[in-house]
Amino acid sequence: MYYPFCKNRIVCKPCRNERSFREALCKAYNISDIDFKCPEDIPIGAVVKENPIKKSNASNVNTELSKQRYEICKQCKHSTQEGFGCEFYKRCCFGRWRAKKESKCPEGHW
Repeated sequence: MYYPFCKNRIVCKPCRNERSFREALCKAYNISDIDFKCPEDIPIGAVVKENPIKKSNASNVNTELSKQRYEICKQCKHSTQEGFGCEFYKRCCFGRWRAKKESKCPEGHW
């Protein structure tokens, strides 16, 4: 199965290595199995040094920045889907947009 959050490949490392991150994904996307299969065939607990981002997107994506902003989004009253979405950002690929340095939080949190 291919999940919407797998499109941009910026969550591979926390997804495969952090149970709490997978728990949030399962809750947000109504996934019943916390150890769901990865479309990139990365097993749970694997050492993921880099996310398998397509080269065309790699220069625009900062995974550490995205993770920091995700943590902020999870605490925001305007977040949807456990921080994977935002009431003010209705377009596609919120995670990829959030990872770009030039992107700004609609509420000014980052």
